[in-house]
Amino acid sequence: RDAKANIEEHLTGVYHGYIDLEVSQFGRVKSSVTKDPSHFQRINESTGADVTLESEAIHLSGKKSNVKKAKASVMDYLDFVISRQLQTVKITHRSLFKSMGDPGRLAQIATETGASISLDRDISSVLIRSDDPNDCDKAVELVNSMMVECQRLIAVIRFDTSDAWLLSVIVGKGGSSIKKLEKDTDCSINIFKDEVTVVISADSEEIVKAGKDALENITQQAKKECIFIDLPESSMPAFIGKGGAGIKKMSADNDVNVERTKKHPSTIKITGKEHCVASAHNAVLSWVKDWEASHIGITIDLEEQLIPSIIGKGGETVRSIEKETGCRIDVDRQHSTLTVRDGSDADRESAINKIQAIIDKEE
Repeated sequence: RDAKANIEEHLTGVYHGYIDLEVSQFGRVKSSVTKDPSHFQRINESTGADVTLESEAIHLSGKKSNVKKAKASVMDYLDFVISRQLQTVKITHRSLFKSMGDPGRLAQIATETGASISLDRDISSVLIRSDDPNDCDKAVELVNSMMVECQRLIAVIRFDTSDAWLLSVIVGKGGSSIKKLEKDTDCSINIFKDEVTVVISADSEEIVKAGKDALENITQQAKKECIFIDLPESSMPAFIGKGGAGIKKMSADNDVNVERTKKHPSTIKITGKEHCVASAHNAVLSWVKDWEASHIGITIDLEEQLIPSIIGKGGETVRSIEKETGCRIDVDRQHSTLTVRDGSDADRESAINKIQAIIDKEE
């Protein structure tokens, strides 16, 4: 049914989802909806998905994201109408879908408990239903045990978004690195770029741990051979130098490659051999220290949510303050700070006052 729904969505733009019910459960839900149709109407209006009753099931259709939201709302409604007769076990990560959706294992639990059991990817859960709440309770217990067992055989490693570049290192050119890692550790490794996550799975906890350790060794070494340093934005022209002379000299002096990142113009990337990168790192920090000493500044802390208001659309607000005061303003998003440099003491104080006025207005 999942495959069919995905194909239909691709062809028509409409995704179809279902919640199957026992005959008696469907009768109670139908009676409830007939008496008060506002329940489904509210879900339709709040999610944008159509919710209808259809042959011992609840049918949901619309955009996939809307259907998922609607299904979660319908499950809350069903918890009230057929309490304990339809229960769910939340799957902690989508990498567990395959093992938790094992037809043989689920059929065995269904046979032992008398409950109907299925995997629902829309709400990342195993659905358990029965007219007898006790059957559901037993099945929930067994499915939870199955979940614990499956979780032991995977390791989910989540990276900060700032370390997303490590994923390409793990994969390697043409997938060479990840293939070697899988062969060396006897693990299966999956990359979820949208979550900046790596999932390691194997047949035993020991092998999973070995794979996790091997992956950590790779990432730690990569971080020693590739680093990122944030510079004051107003220092970048001096650091780069005329025709790139400054940044080229820094690269040559330390036998590394230094480049300005495209995504963050005030951030530089240094790559090379471990000891060379460490040397360049110290050299850059020393350069920044000297530059800051000759460019006196006032630094204030900011609330992260206020930064867009201070910068303004396309940077127009901060540029206006710079023009009016003759100062340079550096905003450090990573550390949520703002530094006003250059100009006289009075100029810097004037710039700070203008920024504080924006902050007071927003607060």
